[in-house]
Amino acid sequence: MTKNKTRIIEFPTKTETSSHPVIKDGIKNFDDYEGYEDEEYFNLLEEKDYPGLIQYCKDRATENPGGLYAKANLGKAYILNGNYEKALSYLSECHQQYPNIDEYQHLLLDVLFGMGMTEDDYEWSKKPIVLRLTKNIIDACYLYLRPKRKPRSIYDIHNEFVFKGYVTFTPKDLLLELLDDQRFIADDLEDQEMLRVVRKKDLK
Repeated sequence: MTKNKTRIIEFPTKTETSSHPVIKDGIKNFDDYEGYEDEEYFNLLEEKDYPGLIQYCKDRATENPGGLYAKANLGKAYILNGNYEKALSYLSECHQQYPNIDEYQHLLLDVLFGMGMTEDDYEWSKKPIVLRLTKNIIDACYLYLRPKRKPRSIYDIHNEFVFKGYVTFTPKDLLLELLDDQRFIADDLEDQEMLRVVRKKDLK
């Protein structure tokens, strides 16, 4: 398929080299970033006061201009408030500065999908992996469950993909597909969220 170049989003060309202490050789460790979510942050989220959340995150980002969590949370606040254009511009700068941080990649994907676009409509510094519910995913679930004797929760199965890319499907979506595949079975009809693969004994 020929890509429609007129829909590809570009971002500023200025590039900065990361001097953040947790960025080494382009490898990210988001768990080491300084977190700052406090009671006020969560209260704003719970109250769905997204304009207030934006201002709160702006203040924290201003206080800590090198804070990677602060940048991500401000981007999230823009998205939650529906400010997709602002989120796109802001997160594009973050992504260009730190192209190996998948948090920024995934937030940009949230924006693109929210705008009715796809990952192909953006000019990435480093293109993220987008996981869709295809036969390859179902086959991967089978390979994951096959050596396991006991059933596994659909949430455990779904979590196997969370760190492999941007997951576009929910645990419920995955469950419906697996139950429709004859290689998988739920022992308890009242709790179909616990799955295993079909064994020879099941075919007798």
